[in-house]
Amino acid sequence: LYFDDTKEARVHLHSLSYYMNDLFNVEFNMNQPFPQAFEYLGSEISINKVEPGLPTKIEVSAEMTEDRIFESIDFEILGQNNTSAVSMGISSMEGVLVDRHGKRYDPYEFNYYAIQDVDELPRHYQTEILIEIHNDASDEEFIPSSLQIRGYQSTTYVDEVITFELK
Repeated sequence: LYFDDTKEARVHLHSLSYYMNDLFNVEFNMNQPFPQAFEYLGSEISINKVEPGLPTKIEVSAEMTEDRIFESIDFEILGQNNTSAVSMGISSMEGVLVDRHGKRYDPYEFNYYAIQDVDELPRHYQTEILIEIHNDASDEEFIPSSLQIRGYQSTTYVDEVITFELK
């Protein structure tokens, strides 16, 4: 472009990755047995286990269906009176890789370097998340009461070519 008198440029769009804000709150009851499940964007999300302690450990899973809209969710765990845990970390995460044609891959066996075409890169769907929550405000156990989803990550395949006129 530096040495040519180019009149137009073409951009090939294979896919668009995006984040959607979407506030969604689900309360769960520590006095009821786990798992406790709810529906989010047509998929079932389950709070499988809650182990209060120092740290409090929570296991969350998201159902993997063919038409699942989100790849991952952005969330936080709230305590009584909607207090937020200051330190929340993910200690382990499992997922599924799915290409644009619906073929599933084992994430531990998939070789990213073998893929020559960026168009064929699979999407990573989170399926299981193990969370550790530390109560930074005191030495007491953090007792969770709700899961608040703030949004989700997704990808859409577009396969378009956009031409720009350069002046």
